[in-house]
Amino acid sequence: MEREREVTQAKVVLRRFFGLRTKRHDRIHDQAAEDNADRLRALEGLCGQCKSLVINFGHRDGKDTVVLVCKKGYLPTALYANTLMGQEAFCNDFVKEEK
Repeated sequence: MEREREVTQAKVVLRRFFGLRTKRHDRIHDQAAEDNADRLRALEGLCGQCKSLVINFGHRDGKDTVVLVCKKGYLPTALYANTLMGQEAFCNDFVKEEK
């Protein structure tokens, strides 16, 4: 139950980057936007259900941040950056989280 709450909270933080602009002409770098989109895809996809995923919350430059870390040494953002939209990602060491 705690795991689902963490994943939901991380999704909320990442979605806030796409819809919330705090000041006029506020913008986000293209690479940061792509990384956040890949993090969101990872949470909604394979990595969000994996036992090896660790979600770290932080605060930087006045904004909440989410860092996804795999205990097996993979980069969730790289996994989804290399997976085309609409396709399922594949990980050899995927271990489904038990409820």
